[in-house]
Amino acid sequence: MANTSTSVSIFENISFKPTNSQAKALYELEEFIENASEDRVFILSGSAGTGKTTLTKAVVDYLNHLDLPVILLAPTGKAASILKSKSGLETQTIHQLVYHPEQLEDGRVKFNFKGNSSEVRTIYIVDEASMIPAKNASSGEYISTNPLLFDLMRFVFSGSPLNQIVFLGDAYQLTPVLEDESIALSAKRINEIFELTVKQVQLTEITRQAGDSPVLTLANQIKTARDNNISLYSLRPPRLASEALALDYYTTFFDCQHLDEIMMICKSNDQVQQWNRRIREKLGFGHFTLCVGDVVMLRSAWMDTTYQMVNGNMGVIASLSDNTEEIAGLKFKDAEIIFKNGEENIRINTKVFIDSLDNPTAKVDTESIKYLKNDRMIKNTVFRASQRAKDDLYMNAMKLSYGYALTGHKAQGSEWKRVLITPDKLHSNDHAWMYTAVTRAKNELFSWWFNK
Repeated sequence: MANTSTSVSIFENISFKPTNSQAKALYELEEFIENASEDRVFILSGSAGTGKTTLTKAVVDYLNHLDLPVILLAPTGKAASILKSKSGLETQTIHQLVYHPEQLEDGRVKFNFKGNSSEVRTIYIVDEASMIPAKNASSGEYISTNPLLFDLMRFVFSGSPLNQIVFLGDAYQLTPVLEDESIALSAKRINEIFELTVKQVQLTEITRQAGDSPVLTLANQIKTARDNNISLYSLRPPRLASEALALDYYTTFFDCQHLDEIMMICKSNDQVQQWNRRIREKLGFGHFTLCVGDVVMLRSAWMDTTYQMVNGNMGVIASLSDNTEEIAGLKFKDAEIIFKNGEENIRINTKVFIDSLDNPTAKVDTESIKYLKNDRMIKNTVFRASQRAKDDLYMNAMKLSYGYALTGHKAQGSEWKRVLITPDKLHSNDHAWMYTAVTRAKNELFSWWFNK
């Protein structure tokens, strides 16, 4: 039974000619919105270039016309920023919507479920849904009672009984770490787990403007190879003659003022370390642990009285103290770091853990943290009383890694104008990894391999 009665059609609000599969998706979405008492979940899947973002904007415009509240979400801060820049629509992370973060005395972050007391019918649209984990709620740096997908569904459907959720995603991308499938993009699995009715539509046609892109041409070749169980080694991506030329190419386009210019995507953390080191040497930073102009990535959530920064945020060292402090065997420096938040530059003055920079996991030895905490309890009366890491500069020091190269999983949800893909350790059946890495590029991509 319909819950939204309107004579307005979703097709009246679009400024583009939809492909056949886009038209079907819009029709199904319109019907889904009208039948909120019966239909709760909608999955819109499609590969790169099929127009998911274009349709998202059309649906949001339609919902605004109907005066229905809509909330746009993404699994990571970078993915949220990209969706906002592409669509012009405000977007937040799932964690920001669902949790109150609490920083524990040992520096870890506990995600406390907020609960949803709103009785206003709301439509939730979630981009990059393939990334939403359905397992492994807690890790070394984070504590959460439930997996993110479960708390998201709990939040949405504990509000108004007419709330609905739309998942957008690309089933060809990597699944969440240590998971075999992206449950948020499976109607069958969502129905089994959450006992909700699910509609699913797949976009199948590449839009005309996307069809001329060499990046998307290669992405579609990877899709075809995966569907037909054909080795990746049969493909011919654009190639550079050697690793040395790849390094030259990287440093030619590198610009610390524009972090979306270029990225090196690697298969393993070891490769990331190697390429971060080689790139820094080429840029003239190699003899120093950390330099002004270095690109860094935040490796665990961080907060103070003003800002909350999420794991994966990229920044640039704007200033750095000459002095290195050592407390309880750990090294610290004072730094000013500029983080990008959409179009906004956020300047944060903080201490940084020097020890985490050359560590692929950025983890600091627990015994060292224990000794550090004992030291700060003695010397900082505020921290001794509160037991909150943000009340002590050393306990709240940022854990960083260099940000010139990333693994495929860390790159997922982000985009750069140019991408270099390391061929080492790439297997003939790594279609999802290769597809994800390739589709991080907006304009150009290169490797220096191919054929084994």
